[in-house]
Amino acid sequence: MHSSHPSSAPHHVGRVLQSLGNPELVRSKGYGNGEWVEGCRGKYFPVIDPATDEELAHVAWMGKDEAREAIAAADVAHRRWRKTTNLCVPSRTRSSSMTFVF
Repeated sequence: MHSSHPSSAPHHVGRVLQSLGNPELVRSKGYGNGEWVEGCRGKYFPVIDPATDEELAHVAWMGKDEAREAIAAADVAHRRWRKTTNLCVPSRTRSSSMTFVF
């Protein structure tokens, strides 16, 4: 059984993630306000496959401050994004930018 307590070992990658075509797409750091950031005090916690109990990866342990900052940044980004659906910027522009991301 794995612990849900944070650790400082973010670089473990399980067998499932190693089988990905590009395992570098999986990140351990948290993402907020356009930046990849370390976990709260450099801590990480494991992501567990409940079917096999295999440890798949570690992800950043984010605290209240990091969560508040990410939520505030997301709110600002959403307000900007919402403004792109006017007569000057057709919806296909938003669509093509999402296609680029994914």
